[in-house]
Amino acid sequence: MTHIARQKKRQSGIGNSGKFSKVPGGDKPTKRVELRYHCTECSKAHTRPCFRASKFELVEY
Repeated sequence: MTHIARQKKRQSGIGNSGKFSKVPGGDKPTKRVELRYHCTECSKAHTRPCFRASKFELVEY
């Protein structure tokens, strides 16, 4: 057995697995929304500081 395999076998039991535990990965449930504004005079675009939202919708009246 390799050195790491022996360490892993010794660790298995009650308690925290330490360096052998997996960290959950993947996407976050809510994404950051970035709004881009365009100037009507010079047509330059800039973004505002964003915020987190699970659902974002622009409605025009």
